[in-house]
Amino acid sequence: MNQFRSKILLSGVFCIIFFLPGYCQNLVNADTAVFTFQKQLFLQASVKQSRLKNGREYIPNPDYIKGTPYFESKTWAIGSIHYDGGLFENISMLYDMHKDEVVVLDFSLPNNLSLVRQKVKQFDIYNHVFVYVFPDALNNNIIEGFYDQLYAGKISILVKRRKNIVASSSNMDLDSKFVQSDTYFLNKEGVLYPIKSQSSILKLLKAKKSEIVQNLKRNDINFRENPEKAMIKIAAYYDQITN
Repeated sequence: MNQFRSKILLSGVFCIIFFLPGYCQNLVNADTAVFTFQKQLFLQASVKQSRLKNGREYIPNPDYIKGTPYFESKTWAIGSIHYDGGLFENISMLYDMHKDEVVVLDFSLPNNLSLVRQKVKQFDIYNHVFVYVFPDALNNNIIEGFYDQLYAGKISILVKRRKNIVASSSNMDLDSKFVQSDTYFLNKEGVLYPIKSQSSILKLLKAKKSEIVQNLKRNDINFRENPEKAMIKIAAYYDQITN
């Protein structure tokens, strides 16, 4: 009996610390008592993160749609969230790019928890920082939501990543799939300018255009081959050579 209790305790602790839902689900199928114990531990641990309970139950996308709506992977990732005025670290989370929702693991709900978007100041996942952007007087045409902040300095590079549902025929149930689109912006003095090419970003930074072009050549960076790398390099070098 002691050995059995030790196994329950160890497996429960692993689930709480690492939040590995696949592993925990296997344990649920193996023994209902184990699952009950895990849930109790989870609820006790969640007291310190009670503000993360401020959301709604996440409704997953339909299974028939091919691909994944999530950023990078459908596997739970460990990240941090600035939410409702507090910083929460080592949180198991997903970013649903189709719904533009941050989802956190919650054993107390059947489908986990979708956070209130407007209360998420930023979150970090897979070494990317996503910030929430609101339209304002200077940027009244942008889409409200989460933007991947590729670079932040005197100027910033942001990208709005989305996964739309596209159907190749009239039969949505059989032929629909998630297709990603990325829209890039340069934030200069609070105004977000769309970036579609190297010439469009150089036009915005025309005072340093020649120096930037020379720096790209020295570092053998091709905008068409890797636009994100090029934009980060351009922004960082612009910061370096401006007062």
